[in-house]
Amino acid sequence: MKIEFIHENEIEGKALSGRISKVLIGPKTTRSKNLSFGITVMAPRTIQSPPHSHAIEDEIIYIIDGEGEITSGNESAKIYPGIAMFIPAGVKHNIENKSDREMKLACCFNPPLDLDTVPLK
Repeated sequence: MKIEFIHENEIEGKALSGRISKVLIGPKTTRSKNLSFGITVMAPRTIQSPPHSHAIEDEIIYIIDGEGEITSGNESAKIYPGIAMFIPAGVKHNIENKSDREMKLACCFNPPLDLDTVPLK
């Protein structure tokens, strides 16, 4: 079988500002060369990071659990389970978990994002 399977418990997470992120699918874990897919768990009442953008990576975020807010420039929107977002390369954004429980989200990047290049703060 040419299909590769990864369970999130098989991947060690990287502690970043207010969150733990794991790249499940990407060049370091599978044969994927064109995209990466991972999950992030944000602690309650935390901000993902200062507003940031990805120079070359388009990003898709899908909220699995928890509630919060995404901000881009002067605009903010509530986010909750079932919401998917497309963030083009170069667009500044940040996510805040505004709830008293963890927020879990899935992310996909094209080209693949290397977590080793993401600043810890």
